[in-house]
Amino acid sequence: MEAVHRHGEKKRYNALSNHAKGSILNIGAWGSDQHKHLKKAHPTALSADLAKADIILDADKPFTKKQTKNKTFDTVIAAEIIEHLENPLQFIKSCKSLLKPHGRIILSAPNATSLQHILRPGWGTSNKKFTSPEGHHYHFHINTFTLPMLASLCELNGLKVTHQEYINAFWSNPLPFALAQLIPRLRGDCFIVAQRP
Repeated sequence: MEAVHRHGEKKRYNALSNHAKGSILNIGAWGSDQHKHLKKAHPTALSADLAKADIILDADKPFTKKQTKNKTFDTVIAAEIIEHLENPLQFIKSCKSLLKPHGRIILSAPNATSLQHILRPGWGTSNKKFTSPEGHHYHFHINTFTLPMLASLCELNGLKVTHQEYINAFWSNPLPFALAQLIPRLRGDCFIVAQRP
């Protein structure tokens, strides 16, 4: 199962790298394999997180260009973070405030119509919090999304969706894996690229 999961992660990392352009801010991924992969393709990409990142910010609270020392970015990446946040609409608004004109936000989140959610309703969701070794408090998954839901959040913030797809199928069992390949909405993650005017 671990090999299948790693293969799915690499597909997401490649999708993020392929859609990222110009100056990049990667929110919530400091020190992760995802950020390391992104830095190989985009060496100047910056990370933003609660601690130990290039830029310190709390994704659960509104943030502004002041926190990024008035920098704006061509691409803001928020992969596998929005499902942990109490106010996803505000988060996307904050991300938009960091975009240059015609900049893009790239989002990925667990897919509420995935086979995992169909077979195990509530999979991965909880209102519990956990504490990092540095003492920061995080929510487990408190939201689930579909592609239309993520697209709506972007559009409500004045962003135009330019790309959307279902990615990743983390099943080691061949039958569910084959189903997710045949029926994309059964795949594990939603992936959206939305552009600022």
